Amino acid sequence: MNFPRLTFPLTVDFGDTEYWIGEQGPFKYAAAVMEFFIGEEIGEVSNDGIPLMRELEQQLQTFGSHLKPYVREREIDAVAFLCPEEQAAGCSVCFAFHPTDGRIGIMTERYSFSSLHDFLFVELGKAILRGSAPRQCRLCGRWFLHEQGDRAMYCERIAPGETEQTCREIGARAVFEKKFRTRTPGSSTSERIKSTMPGT
Repeated sequence: MNFPRLTFPLTVDFGDTEYWIGEQGPFKYAAAVMEFFIGEEIGEVSNDGIPLMRELEQQLQTFGSHLKPYVREREIDAVAFLCPEEQAAGCSVCFAFHPTDGRIGIMTERYSFSSLHDFLFVELGKAILRGSAPRQCRLCGRWFLHEQGDRAMYCERIAPGETEQTCREIGARAVFEKKFRTRTPGSSTSERIKSTMPGT
């Protein structure tokens, strides 16, 4: 499902594992932040969007650091960590039932946002609480959506300088070769692979 372009004021129903924007959805937590990080125009920003991206990266580094590694290593901002109220989002919240499959629906937290900044700030925070958030690929540095329990460090896009192999394929091969080198020092990769093949 493509993420819609957002207009404000915006009403969002946040459930336990997914959320809805009006009648559209459900969306995975961090779907909007992910779209914003990869450059999709999901809503109007007051400038070129770079300051907002840096602020979201800082929030991800500060509060998602226990789910490492999300963003490239950098120090956690002490002010963001010790005084989170200074970066609070502006919104109103109530409880509501979101209709599902013709029934009365499920209970949700219904938020009203007046800006893209506030919506992305809350959506990212809720994703981090659930163990899911955007992650930077260790090979190409581009963003991909990481979900709870997923240990992948590489995205599934075509790797830089490659025509067919993905970052995940190249990363897996590099990890394998590194483990193999530590077990069999001094031999080449092809020799080590041959030595593990039956009949050699």
